[in-house]
Amino acid sequence: MADTGHGATIAFGTTTLMGCARQITLPNWVQSMIDSSCLDTDTFRRKVPSDLMEGGQITSELVFDATVAIDPADFKLRQLCTVTLPISVEGNTTNATFTAWGYIEALQFPALLSDALQMASLTFNCDGDDDPANHP
Repeated sequence: MADTGHGATIAFGTTTLMGCARQITLPNWVQSMIDSSCLDTDTFRRKVPSDLMEGGQITSELVFDATVAIDPADFKLRQLCTVTLPISVEGNTTNATFTAWGYIEALQFPALLSDALQMASLTFNCDGDDDPANHP
């Protein structure tokens, strides 16, 4: 069975800024590398992993709900972001989740157009104080 994103949701611990998600992108974890080459290294550089990884960002495109109050103070509140993944295996009844603590970094209000949904984009920055986690 092919996996699609249909059925996924996104929620935040302390903000009401949610809506119908049309797209959710999970973070790109980045392990930086340290060049460990010596002067006598020939051909290719040697590399070792650095001590820390970047937790990344979760981004989402949401149908904008103009009836929901958006409080700028929510951007300063550390909160839990939970992405519930769709059930992907036939016969499985439990959704996997991806959780991360951090802060809302950006909210792009929608463009107002004829014949188009009002879409907002949101960027949530994983802060790294608690490791982001995938819970299968």
